[in-house]
Amino acid sequence: MAPSVSEIQKTPGSPTPDPQNISVVPSISLNQLQDHLTTCPKLFLVPKDLKGTAEKMARMAEELQQLGCPKETAAQLSCLVLYDLIVLLDDSYSMIQEEKGERIKTLKKVMRAICEVYELARSDGIAHVEFLNRTEGFDDVTRHDIEELLDMKWHGITPIGTVLKEKILDDLIFDRDPVLEPLTKPMIILTITDGDIEGEMPGTLEHNVISTVERLNDPSSKDLGADDIGFMFAKVGNNPAANDLLNRLDDDEYVGKYVDCFLGGNLNNIDSNNTMKWMILRKLLLGSIMPSVDAQDLAAGIEGEVKKAKLVEKLRRPRGRFVRQKE
Repeated sequence: MAPSVSEIQKTPGSPTPDPQNISVVPSISLNQLQDHLTTCPKLFLVPKDLKGTAEKMARMAEELQQLGCPKETAAQLSCLVLYDLIVLLDDSYSMIQEEKGERIKTLKKVMRAICEVYELARSDGIAHVEFLNRTEGFDDVTRHDIEELLDMKWHGITPIGTVLKEKILDDLIFDRDPVLEPLTKPMIILTITDGDIEGEMPGTLEHNVISTVERLNDPSSKDLGADDIGFMFAKVGNNPAANDLLNRLDDDEYVGKYVDCFLGGNLNNIDSNNTMKWMILRKLLLGSIMPSVDAQDLAAGIEGEVKKAKLVEKLRRPRGRFVRQKE
């Protein structure tokens, strides 16, 4: 059972919050933490110092608002302090071949924007980054590493299901030594691709996601619960095959319950204006761990925000006084 707000407030070992921020800590972060734990009943990797966690969430929410993030979105994004973020990137040949390299430019923008937010949750940055074809993986990736990280040879194909299982689910989660390398946080696994799957049997990705979920839902599983791993999939570029892949995952009768997909809008819009930026980041980073964000129709949301922005701009235009000419 998730702890109550009063139980969190009584958790020892944390400094007393600044009186100037007292309204931020209990009213926003403690309730946000409680709400999140309540909506994730199968989250086994919960921090012991809940009050200290809530205070860290409060600091993150405040820093996000200073960056221009809306207050409610900042409160939700602060839940990232609970999670390790793992990213799987498509480094296939089509990334550089198609659209004159624009997909790589978009990927760099997206990764920098993600790091800008996630470094407030984990100062060392993204916990781990893997590639579909590149053999090396990288720990503790910050925004300052992105240019060098993506300065590489783009080659190969797109075996997402196979690589997801071998490099992330097996190597980083299920096959690690529980004594020497115990898992301490639940994980968000974000996969960014530019096309449909190539180089593996059809259904491999779906099978590996289902197998993982079934393993986590097994009553004999004591270390990890079904809410300890969130799967998020997104695309860069204009390849309709990538849309087909994401729609197939999102619409799957079983898999769709356990993954979220970035179906609406374009990741290239992540720096087009402040409102859209935070909508996209909210969807990318929280869609796999928050049901309310998972249900969000990003395309409709962005369209509505754009229309609202245009209306506001129209209302701000100076209006001249109409004077009827005398005949």
